[in-house]
Parts: sequence; structure tokens; C-alpha cells
Amino acid sequence: MRRLFIFVSLFLCAINCNADDNLYSYEDNGHYQYKITDATNKYVSLMSYSNDNEGISLTIPSKVTNEDGESYTVNELSLINSSASRSLIPEDCKINDIFIPSSIIRIYRVINNCKTLKYIIIENGDKIFFKNDHPFNFTETIFPIDYFIIFNNSEKEFKNSSLVGTVHKDEICQNKIIITYKDGTSETVNMYLHYVKNELYTIDNTTFNYLISALQRRGTDLSTISEINLKEKSPIFIFNFASNPANVLSFGAKVITTDQTYVSSTIFDKVNFSAPTTEYTGEITYSRQNTKDWNSVCLPFDIQESDFGEGNKIYTLTSVTDNTISLSRIADGEVVPAGTPCFIHSTDDEWSLTLEKTISSDVTAKTIVTDGMKLIGSFTKETIGIGKYKLNSAGSYFGTTTSDAATVVPFRCYIETTGQNAPSRLNVNLDEEASITLIPDDAAAQKVKLYDLMGRPRKEGTPGLFIKSTR
Repeated sequence: MRRLFIFVSLFLCAINCNADDNLYSYEDNGHYQYKITDATNKYVSLMSYSNDNEGISLTIPSKVTNEDGESYTVNELSLINSSASRSLIPEDCKINDIFIPSSIIRIYRVINNCKTLKYIIIENGDKIFFKNDHPFNFTETIFPIDYFIIFNNSEKEFKNSSLVGTVHKDEICQNKIIITYKDGTSETVNMYLHYVKNELYTIDNTTFNYLISALQRRGTDLSTISEINLKEKSPIFIFNFASNPANVLSFGAKVITTDQTYVSSTIFDKVNFSAPTTEYTGEITYSRQNTKDWNSVCLPFDIQESDFGEGNKIYTLTSVTDNTISLSRIADGEVVPAGTPCFIHSTDDEWSLTLEKTISSDVTAKTIVTDGMKLIGSFTKETIGIGKYKLNSAGSYFGTTTSDAATVVPFRCYIETTGQNAPSRLNVNLDEEASITLIPDDAAAQKVKLYDLMGRPRKEGTPGLFIKSTR
């Protein structure tokens, strides 16, 4: 049975909570009160919010659950029977930003001059009805936030508030942003910015990052974006980027302004990679952590040892026997072609490469086949399953995968064998250093058989020259 809460704080009294017999409490990253507006369809309206935590990123819940375990959809943010000076989010709340989910279809008096609030993100503006033609309550000449971003809102525009007895110097300007994805789909995002009337607004790295933050809060994978066009309302805006804004996106993605087109030159480790639509030649940045000792590598551009600095060596696969793979170090100045899986032994804990390179539009991760074993490179995260050989996370040995869900991440490679009774770990023989092994000192002891040169079994400890197992 629902429990009636009696609220005694000045804020709650001001919105007449104690006068309504249908208000309930809900805890979710703070303290909400909600009112059941449709018991049949289980819809509720959030009526107030209270939280003293500083620097909070607030996500309005799309559902609330009462003490009896019943769930209600939150479809409205509103104050009922409240004075014009009140709002759902109080003035003294310590909130930096608010995310409003797509379940909300009505908004009224959400914000009233909250001093710490910087931005608001609305997941589906096309569904939302804003009373008074604007989404937020303005007071005097103070715009309450720096900006707000509304997704799925291509057909709506919102006006400034009507103010009585004062000159409104602050404006909200709308910028329509066209986002295109790698699958060919696109969407229009409305970004409203606070600016001074009759002055141009500068979009810089900070402003652009507002958009990126909103996309991430919504759950958008930035690596799926191929283009962001910012120039739709260009007469109002000037662009001043201190660094390449496209570099927060995946390699080859574009950010277009009236001044120029920026192309991302950063390749993010472990993030799915796809070739650029046209050949790219220029600076490329690629960083990788935890690189000391052995690394499996498959990069979409040509590499050589000098790219990685002194003490780092590149090896390619030459042959495979029962439980040993043989690697050959590439010669000084020799190039490993783009997409070729290989191995790097490093003395560094991290690589941070900034190189002039070319990436072709048809580059792919290659597979090397030798002696019934495949060395398979990957530019994307893939499920490889049980029985494949991968370097362990410390880069100290090759072991077999033991789960159907085992994966390989982008810019790595793995080994697949068709042999029977494959060992759980592989020895590695280097051409420049005989019988080097990647099996650690604490590896489990293995029982071996000894044979003389005639193939006859011999006991361990017998003097002479012997064959160990099959070698």
C-alpha cells in the first residue's frame, strides 16, 4: 500500500505538496516527488526534485517504481497549482546538466534560474509539448543556462520568453546540426545557445564538446559518425577551433564549418576502424598503453621499427611446428605493409605515435597462412571463440582461449591452428636469439618423452644425445 509522505521543507511547502493526497516519493540519484496522472495507463508527472550533491549530472528517470513494485512511465515534468516563481528544479539545486529521456511528452516550469546549471539535453524533442512555446522559464534578463540540445526536433523552433517591464538583451539562437552516420542515415539536432543580441556567437572546442557530451549521454557511439555539419545557421556563428574538432570522432570522420572541413586524424586503440572513403595522406596519431614486452599488432598503415623508437623490435611469423612458432625480426628500414599482422617487442610502457602516413580506401586486415596455422589480424572487435591463441594481457605468453565469448579487439591479431591436440601455450623461437620462450617461469610442469637418435625410448638422466618429444 502506498505511503503518504508529509514534507515540511520550505521548498516543498511552497509547491503545496502537503495539500495534495496523491503525491509520492521516489529515490533515484536524488529525491523526486511524483503525481499519478493516469492510473489506467500508469503515467506520472514528476513534481519536484531535491538534491544537495554538488556537480551532479542529472538524468530524469523514464520510469518510477512505488513501494509495491508497480512501475509508472514518467511522461511529464510539471508543476501543478504552483506560483510563477517556482519550478521543478529549484534555484538552489547543485546541478550541472540534465538529460530528459524520450518518455517525456510535456514540460512546464522545469528550470527557474538554477545558478549551477550549464546545459540540458532532450532525447526526443519531436514528442514534447512545451507550454508557452518555449521549454524553460526565463526570469528577468537572465538566461538560466548556456545551451540546450534537442534531438529529433527538426520541425520545431522555440521563441524567447516574453518579458514584462524590462529590455531583453539576451537571446537564444538556434543552430541546426546535421549528423551523418556511416550506415548512410542522418539526423538533425537543434542546438540552442545563449548569446547577446546583435553579436556573433563563437563556436569553439568547448562549445563543440557540449554536442559531443550530449551524444554520449544519449548513448551514441561516436565511432559510428561519419560527418557533423555545423554550418546550417552560419550567419549567426563564427568558428574558432584551437584544435581539430573531428579528432574526437573515429578516423576519417569530418566536421564541416563555413570556414573549412576538418578530418579526424586520430586512430583510437580498441575502437572499431573502417577505411576512409578516399585515400588519406597526412598526420596520423595512434596511442597504445601497456605495451611493455610482447604485443600483437595489425595497423591500417605501413610501419617500420623506427616509427616506434629505440628498443622496440618488429617480428613477422615465419613458420610453425607442434608447439612453437618461429618469428623473424624485420631488417632495419624494412616496411611491414598496412594490415599485416605482426608482433612487437617493446621496452616502453606506452606508444604515442604521430606519423605522416597514408591509409588507402581499400585497406583491410590480412591473414597469414603457414603450416596449418593462420595468423589473423583484425581492425574490429570480433568474437573468436575457444581454442585460438592470443597473447595474454601482460604480453608474456601465447595461450589458448577457453570461452565461446572470447574476443579479439581492434589492431590486434590471433593464431588459429587446424592441428590436433594443440598445446595450451606456445613457445616462441626468434631467429636472432635461439630458443627464446614466452612461457613464464611459473608455467605448469609438462611431462615429456625422451628418445635416442634411433627412436628408442630412454629414461631421463641417461647420458647421451636425445630427442625431446618430437624434436
